[in-house]
Formats: sequence, structure tokens, C-alpha cells
Amino acid sequence: MSYYVRVVIISFILLSASAFSEEYYDIDINETLNMDLSSISEWRSGPLNTYSHTSGNSATELNSHFLCYTDSICPSITRPGGWGAVYGETPINVYFLEQNSKVRKHLTMYGYRNTGCHSAAQILNQRPGCGGWTGKLYLYIPKEEFSKLNFGGLWVMDELKIRTCNGSSCPYDGLALTTVNIKVNLTDRNNAQIYIPSSGFSTANVNIKLYERFDGQLKGEESLGICVYDGYGSNSRSMSLTFTGPVNSDDSFVLRIKEPRREDGEIPMTIKLAYPGNLPLTVRAGESYSYFLNGHDSVVMGLPGISTPVMCIPVDVILSIEPFVKNEKLAGVYNGTFTLSFDANLY
Repeated sequence: MSYYVRVVIISFILLSASAFSEEYYDIDINETLNMDLSSISEWRSGPLNTYSHTSGNSATELNSHFLCYTDSICPSITRPGGWGAVYGETPINVYFLEQNSKVRKHLTMYGYRNTGCHSAAQILNQRPGCGGWTGKLYLYIPKEEFSKLNFGGLWVMDELKIRTCNGSSCPYDGLALTTVNIKVNLTDRNNAQIYIPSSGFSTANVNIKLYERFDGQLKGEESLGICVYDGYGSNSRSMSLTFTGPVNSDDSFVLRIKEPRREDGEIPMTIKLAYPGNLPLTVRAGESYSYFLNGHDSVVMGLPGISTPVMCIPVDVILSIEPFVKNEKLAGVYNGTFTLSFDANLY
């Protein structure tokens, strides 16, 4: 949490000839919170000292209070007479924007203050009428409110400004300002996945159909579209994909007929990956192939286990059977199980 301090000194002279002075302080709060959907936590500012009593009769300070710029942000609660403690907390309407999907969520922050006469929580806008010189400002967002951010991503709160005031009128920017900026790096690690739209799951059976070329050799190719969800709204800086599966003595991928293993019972296969905006690249077994996200390469997709559509990265997987002479291979069905895994550099 970082603070920037602007000091304003106010002196009051009352009809009773008693006098006091206050110093007022601007406070800037900049928070970056790292959470996973499996372990959401609350946020609390701790006590914020927005002003202090410097001289004179502190008992005459009865009017300190806090206001937002509009009641739509911090609803005001009044009582007859205009001052005197009102116990409770002020709901503060804040909004978080997920940076990639542009989805916007309304959350409720809560604020309260205390005073020298009343240690219990009091609403923000009410002038206390007693002991205001020792008051502190408190802000927090409960766990239940953060749970409204229901999918992974980079969530940024609209800047919140709370004015520190004294008396029945308040300058437009207050005697001081408390400014709050919160970013939430929210991950959903339990639902990070490689999704295959054509199958509706993370697994697929691909039947590569062979055709005869002009020279009598057989060849085949199939393309499989996948979508890679990093559990972070595709806000990751980079990700890498790795293929593993059966290989021959040259470490090239192969399809095999049922055992026993024989060289004439293997058909070499080439696997290529095509990241958004990139030409297909040939992959080797066990090697990782990185892709740096640019913020404009994701698509909206509904994924299993996630209640709302999320942003994932579309990738084409191209499976190619290299030309071979039919009579040089055993007759039968050739199979292979290949596993694609990914890793993401979240933040």
C-alpha cells in the first residue's frame, strides 16, 4: 500500500473563544491482490489517518465526516439535527472491469469511521458530535463480494475517491482526499484446460483418412481446432504447448499397428501447431513451443465446469501422415495416443 500526503492546516475560532487546528492528509491506496477462485479472501485497508488535531481545545471538534462525490457511490444517511453518532457502516458502490473480456461487475465495499467517544463503527457521512479528533477511516471488501468476480482474469476497480470534510459544507475536493485503486489478479487454476470444441471435451478421437497420390503413395491430413484456457482470462504474458506420444528411433511421432512392434508396422506422422496469426510450426516430442499473447488473439468460449463464457486462445493442431508405399506396411489399423499439455506465465 502506498501513500501520498498533502497537508492542509485548518484553524477554527469559536464564539466561546476556544480554538483548535487540524491537519488534513491526502491518502493514495494502490493495491494489487493475487487470488485464486478456490481461495477468495477479503481486503481491508486498516486504519487510515486522514487528519489530526494539532492545537487548541480538541473537544470542540465535532464535525469531521467523509463524503463521496455522489450519493450513488456512497449513500448518505442523515439524522435530525445534522450531527451525532449513527452506528453502522456505509455501503460504497464500486465497479471492477476485467481487462480482456471487458466484463464489468458491481461490488459493494464498506466504509466506517470511529471517534474518541465512540469506538464502534459509525457511518461515514455523519458528523459525530463528540470526539471527532481521534477518528480513523476504515474500508474493506468482504470475501462474499469478491466472489462476484466469478471467472479468472485481471480485474481493475474504477478509481474511488472519498472526501474528508469538516462542517456542514465541504469543498468539492474536500479538505483531503482518500483515493483507492485496486487490481485483482484472479486465477482459476482448477479450470485451466485445453478444450476441443468438436468433441465438447479435452479429448478427441481423430480419424485420419488416407488418399492415394498421383505416384501411388498414400497420404492423409486432419486439422483439429483447440482452445487453450489459462484460468486467467487469457491475460497471461505467454504460454507454451508440449506434445508427447509414441515415437520411432528418429524421435519422430508415429502411429503403430497392434504389437508386436515392427518397423513395417509404423507410419510416421507430423504434428504442427498454428498459433493465432502465425504459420504452422512442426513440433518434436517433449519440446515446448512458446507463444506470447498480444491481448487481441483470444475468443469467447463456453467451457465445461465454468458457469460463464471465458476468453481462450484458439490453436490449430495439424496431423499429417507423410507419403508412404502401401505395400511396404502391414495391413491393419494404426493408432497412437498423443498428449498435449500447456504451461502459462500468468503475471
